[in-house]
Amino acid sequence: MKKLFGWVTGLDRGYLTLLVVAAAAAFLYVQWSKMAAERDDYRRFGELVCSAAGAELEAGTFKVKGPDGKVRTAKAARGQLCAQRIRALATYELETKSQSAEILAGALQAHNRKTEADAASARRSAEAARAAAAKMENANAAIGDDDRVGADWFNALNDVAGLRPPPGR
Repeated sequence: MKKLFGWVTGLDRGYLTLLVVAAAAAFLYVQWSKMAAERDDYRRFGELVCSAAGAELEAGTFKVKGPDGKVRTAKAARGQLCAQRIRALATYELETKSQSAEILAGALQAHNRKTEADAASARRSAEAARAAAAKMENANAAIGDDDRVGADWFNALNDVAGLRPPPGR
């Protein structure tokens, strides 16, 4: 270390100043190059996003309706039209998702109502089938020794089969 400092202190002040200025210039050049590359990357990204959104990144003009009803041309700064378009697309997506959720919730409620109605109908059918089976058992138990059946037995058979009773019953 002592040799290095000895060598630096032995240099002429002009060379030392030139060396410091050259190092500072090299550092600033490297930093400027990095900054320029980042700026170019952000610009390409902005152009890509804006073109995907269907708008221009550059400054432009657009038509606007004034309070008096006349249509005028207004100027927009760079990125302003793109930002408006992206906000409009984001709003559209949010509204679409909200409406879709409402529609799906309504369809789910309608499906649940139909399922409950079907379950109630199935319960009523099962109860009617049990009652018809019990009625048929009672009608079978009421058959005499001569194995002759009457109208009650046929009515119970119709109930078990799910048929409507004859008129007048």
